[in-house]
Amino acid sequence: MADCGLVSYEKNRYINKMKKYLILFVFLSIKGFSQLKTIPETALSKAGSEFRCVAINPDNRIVAAGDQQGKIYLWDAVSKSLINTFEGHKEIVIALAFSHDGNFLASAGRDNTIIIWSTRQGVKVKTLDRHKGTITSIAFSPDSHLLASGSIDKKVLVWDFIEGKVIHTIGDSQKEITSVAFTHDGKILAAGGYEGSVTCWNTSNWAEVKKLNVDIGKVRAINFSHDDKLIAISREKKGVQLIDMYSSYVVATLKEHKDMVNDMEFSADGKYLFTGSLDNTVKIHDLESKKLVGSLGPYYYFSSINGSVDGQQLAVVDLSEKVHLYDLKELAIKGRSRIAPTQYVSLTEDIRITLLEPNTPFDSVFIPQSNRLTIKGTVTSKNGVASLTINNQEIKVAENGFFQHETTVALGRWNIPFVARDFNNNILSKTLVTERTANASEDSHFRNGKDYALIIASDQYDELQHLNNPIFDGTAIKKDLEEYYGFETKVLPNPTKAQIQKEIRNYTERSYARGDQLFIFFAGHGEFDKVYKMGYIAARDSKKEDDVKDSYLSYANLREYVNNIPCEHILLVLDVCYGGTFNPAVASRGQEDFTDMDRQRFIMSKIKYRTRKYITSGGNTYVSDGIKGNHSPFARKFIEALRSRGGADGILTFSEIVSYVEKVDPGPTYNEFGTNEPGSDFMFITDEKKK
Repeated sequence: MADCGLVSYEKNRYINKMKKYLILFVFLSIKGFSQLKTIPETALSKAGSEFRCVAINPDNRIVAAGDQQGKIYLWDAVSKSLINTFEGHKEIVIALAFSHDGNFLASAGRDNTIIIWSTRQGVKVKTLDRHKGTITSIAFSPDSHLLASGSIDKKVLVWDFIEGKVIHTIGDSQKEITSVAFTHDGKILAAGGYEGSVTCWNTSNWAEVKKLNVDIGKVRAINFSHDDKLIAISREKKGVQLIDMYSSYVVATLKEHKDMVNDMEFSADGKYLFTGSLDNTVKIHDLESKKLVGSLGPYYYFSSINGSVDGQQLAVVDLSEKVHLYDLKELAIKGRSRIAPTQYVSLTEDIRITLLEPNTPFDSVFIPQSNRLTIKGTVTSKNGVASLTINNQEIKVAENGFFQHETTVALGRWNIPFVARDFNNNILSKTLVTERTANASEDSHFRNGKDYALIIASDQYDELQHLNNPIFDGTAIKKDLEEYYGFETKVLPNPTKAQIQKEIRNYTERSYARGDQLFIFFAGHGEFDKVYKMGYIAARDSKKEDDVKDSYLSYANLREYVNNIPCEHILLVLDVCYGGTFNPAVASRGQEDFTDMDRQRFIMSKIKYRTRKYITSGGNTYVSDGIKGNHSPFARKFIEALRSRGGADGILTFSEIVSYVEKVDPGPTYNEFGTNEPGSDFMFITDEKKK
């Protein structure tokens, strides 16, 4: 269904409101089909709602409708009683679709997200949020393994919705996507939009196999006949085309509506096509005679239509508080066979546990090198993960299925049991086998990891005043990090906001060892918004006149971006104005020197805890850029700390860096952020001491 209501909804709202009170009956006009006497209607209602989209479950027992407030209501199609309400979207629910096995309901919203719901358990299973614009259409593959979504961001995404991952992206459209649909055999995915064409892809390899380019206006909706021989395409220039999929020949053009067709549905046996239009009627077309045989309505403001698999019911919503449910028995539609009696049975193999660390198959033997073992992995289920235990201990599972667990490994061979349970009480058990020898240390005293640095420095701006030293400072810091501490360093000079975000994303998509460290340094302009009380980093393309700071990177977003980088140990340093608004808290620690063995124990005592620390040059205030070629005051002290090489022990700690830079006026702010663990530290370890 196209997102047409967002475009012209207000335009006709008053006129249609008058119609609502003037016309209190539903009529069926017959043209050449005298056997049709009436089509009974039942209203499912929820006071105060304005229903935007509708779907009927494949078992014909549930009717779901999404409204303008972001809620989804579910009724029993037999008793007509309200049985559940789903709340999760922040804005209008634009589209709904049931999986063909009946186990899931997908909802898409104006908030750019798709939510997967378990229809049996009535719970949210997954949130899919990779689109950058309103999602206009969603469709499940016939085997219920994939979900396709189209958006005004001009992309079609194909999801493994169980894992919550995008497995394919189609982004070659120049304009908004309004409708997506799978053929009933699942071999073709089609999408159409404002570009005016419908493109078809082979789902086995995602190669383009056909492009239907009948240039009569923007595509509003597409739908395949039950035998996949025909595709119906509605366009803005008041017409529905029936096109032969084999020959691409236009079989017929239906022009009975007085306004554009916004949604349509083939009957289960392919005999009829139901078309819903902004003229606020639903027309019934006999596809054999190509004649109009009936009309439903008028409606308050037609929005969406959906038919049941058995062909007995048709649901229509029209931005009113009612779902119009029609009994189609008079049409004698032959229903399609439904998927199996097992459609509600969730098998154990639907639960998946994948080990990421250690990277070893279940039931094979893993040989740890110490008595401490970090376990990372993912657990997913079509019906949602209710619980996961490792070694009989309940483990927290993130919404995307990720889990992490620290455990002690005893000498000899031991089994570590994993037990996952879904919301249907199906259980999957797996075993990780460990075999620790006496040669393995009780607690490794030697760090296994690399040091990385990302330096983002800006002194040239499109609209803001140029600065003297950021590139100069960043280059000097890069040299010292590589020469004294063996860092693998990258400098990003004068980047745009998009380039900054892309580079941080690149570091987020990397894989890191547990002992790896990442140092991120920003130098450049900073801003503070007194209204929102938020600080921002300025990029090269940041605008001078930008009240809402869309062209800036907020410290709040930066904090989340950096915290989500999967490196265990991160230090963020900001040499920018108003950097203290990253977080106002301040803390400090002292210095220590260590012997060689104490030094290694110190390193390992710190590296085993997750590190998220930051230092900024100043609080909520302007900080000096310094004289050109002489470094900023903050950078000068930071470089001085680096060149100390950590003193006699060769370890430059977070607290030691603070002891250098806190002498700068205005004084710096420093603390922890995100998921930092007590006892952690970020260490610059000199090259000679690493060997």
